[in-house]
Amino acid sequence: MLCHFFIQHLDKTLLTVSTLISQDERISSSPVAKIIYGDPASFLPQLPQKSVVHCSKIWSCRKKITVEYLQHVVEQKNGKEVVPVLWQFLQKEAELRLVKFLPEILALQRDLVKRFQNVPEDEYCSIRSFISSHSSEGLRQLFHNRITIFLSTWNALRRSLETNGEIKLPKDYYSSDLDLDTDFEVILPRRRGLGLCSTALVSYLINLQNDFIHTVEKFSKENNSYSVDASEATDLHVVSYEAERDLIPLIISNCQYQVEQGGETLQEFDLEKIQRQISSCFLQGKPRLTLKLVPRNHCADLPIPSSSNCHGRGFTSEYLAFGPAAQCQQHHFILVSCQNATTQGASVQAPLERGSQEPPPPASPQRVDSITWPPPHSPICHRGPAT
Repeated sequence: MLCHFFIQHLDKTLLTVSTLISQDERISSSPVAKIIYGDPASFLPQLPQKSVVHCSKIWSCRKKITVEYLQHVVEQKNGKEVVPVLWQFLQKEAELRLVKFLPEILALQRDLVKRFQNVPEDEYCSIRSFISSHSSEGLRQLFHNRITIFLSTWNALRRSLETNGEIKLPKDYYSSDLDLDTDFEVILPRRRGLGLCSTALVSYLINLQNDFIHTVEKFSKENNSYSVDASEATDLHVVSYEAERDLIPLIISNCQYQVEQGGETLQEFDLEKIQRQISSCFLQGKPRLTLKLVPRNHCADLPIPSSSNCHGRGFTSEYLAFGPAAQCQQHHFILVSCQNATTQGASVQAPLERGSQEPPPPASPQRVDSITWPPPHSPICHRGPAT
């Protein structure tokens, strides 16, 4: 409460301190101090009297309008209560501007999963070696651009992923920035190992957009949003803007200046109008992104579940299906079940061998209505011969 009170009155406090400094005889006797704090006409008689433009205040450095400066103003005006959407937007703006890269990151993951679906990636020790392995200049440039976007987005968000991410990673994964010499496995989406970095980044960006869509609906009391699966998201579906090109001009257009003779140039922001324009230009009309289909590599990297009533499912599709009514795909895999498992490492029914007397598994996939993201117990799958 005390900190909030101090922030609200910070500008007035600084102005009072500046006045006290200007009145200090040890400082005010300096000609430079007289120009900065005093009236130049008092010691430069050749200047026109009562002139607005010959006041030192009008030539003083004006505060540069930035997102950080607007955030400071909103805090002073108790913006959390008065303009809650704008307040939350400014709190997360540095991260929200990165959501526009989500379609490119998902496209990179799809390409990698297709390429390494049944091929080991061990031959590439670094991201740079993977890019260089392509003979086509077009492919090299495409992967370089998408991977660069992935790396820069991860580097900007890695601290937020450590503190606020839903998918928790080992602490050493956040310790340093990533570059092209990083282990190739980092960009390959998985549910364990370094591949968790790719999975966690996509999850964080999706949740970031959904949180803001929920905030806009909550305070506008409108529920016109729709849902789009993340795998189908395009540039039009995600929050996308450039701070210098789109956001700063919007802020400046809602700033009024007031000049008083002998006084400082004052800035006044129409915060409610800024909030409305940010909501309508950047947030409204964007869908919620669902997590039913997200690229993932290798079903074999999932841990063995430790509770009963779980079912192992194998996938050769480049997507891991989950969410309500997710369907299990059986192409070239055999469905196996885990029954009455009570501890880690409990016995699991092995896949049926070709020619076995036991009846084969059902040909049609079973619908599952209880798989959630992230799953409480990750499924296991056993690769087996096609039946």
